[in-house]
Amino acid sequence: MSELDVSEFADGERGVEENTKQAEGGMAPTVSIEEVGIVRPIKVVGLMSMIVGVLLVALATAGSNWVRGDNKMEGLWAVCYDDANETGVINCSDNESRIGSLDWMDACRALTIVALMGGFASFVVGTIGVTTSDLKLKPCFYTTTTVLMWLSAIPLLTTLCVFVTRFVKENQPQTWSVGWPFVFALIALALYILAAIIFAVDRNADEILVCEVSTANAEEGIEEEATDV
Repeated sequence: MSELDVSEFADGERGVEENTKQAEGGMAPTVSIEEVGIVRPIKVVGLMSMIVGVLLVALATAGSNWVRGDNKMEGLWAVCYDDANETGVINCSDNESRIGSLDWMDACRALTIVALMGGFASFVVGTIGVTTSDLKLKPCFYTTTTVLMWLSAIPLLTTLCVFVTRFVKENQPQTWSVGWPFVFALIALALYILAAIIFAVDRNADEILVCEVSTANAEEGIEEEATDV
């Protein structure tokens, strides 16, 4: 067979292959590597702990029965007394009318508001850190979130300790107990600490998924298939 004949035969084979691909309606797939950000479930738990804690602190701040002793109960903004003449009737007034110092009460109010605002700020920063696509900034957001949570938990813990101590010292009740606002604040404190630990421990976790994406161009459109690497 001559060189001309061989060349014509090779050209014929390539033509058959091209016709077969066109008949099948596609081309050879192309492969690319893509990076996809992922949200770790433990971070979601941390964010949920923050927002629930903030809501509990807000409810506790508005409550008027943090601590109850004998015929008196008191919250951050109001003090209430049982009516001696009518059973089951409670008379409440602002804390300014209470007997005793208001200095520690003002301090407790301020610390509780700091804990409330700090918890909300932590939730906002943590949400930005979880949702951002910049992998270099994520650890910075997580570190900031951890610091803010601790700066919110410490004032709340101080408020709980000071409030009970000062109430018992001033009123010296024979028996005393804590009310639902105090319990809510205590639960919020636990949630704040939990969120701070989560974001501190999981700060440098790998939150990127590398995928191998195969793309085939067909007459109907583009078909993609992603495979974890």
